[in-house]
Amino acid sequence: MNTEDISESSLVHVPFYHFYYNYKDKQYSAIVEASSGKVYANLWPVKSEMPFRIMFAAAIVVYALASILSFALAYAFSGSSFEGVLLLGEGIKLVLYAVASIPLIAMAYYVAKKV
Repeated sequence: MNTEDISESSLVHVPFYHFYYNYKDKQYSAIVEASSGKVYANLWPVKSEMPFRIMFAAAIVVYALASILSFALAYAFSGSSFEGVLLLGEGIKLVLYAVASIPLIAMAYYVAKKV
């Protein structure tokens, strides 16, 4: 860059705060850029992924069982008519999904808050 092309220059002070903290008996360091509050860290503490994976697996199992149960109930109530089983099964499935989602959302909220 040619210095003759520069029309104006200014000195801008952006405060950074460097601090150390302990988390689970390990020391970490981070830098906070004071004007925006953004945190820069080279190493973040490791967050356990197992509770999230368990919630994911539980949701898959619960919704799969709800789907199977809905079509089994629809077959039992509507006989062997394919259209009747399909329509009634989808209706029952919507109700079962809504009922199953309430405890799953509560458990997901609990896991997200605790982990």
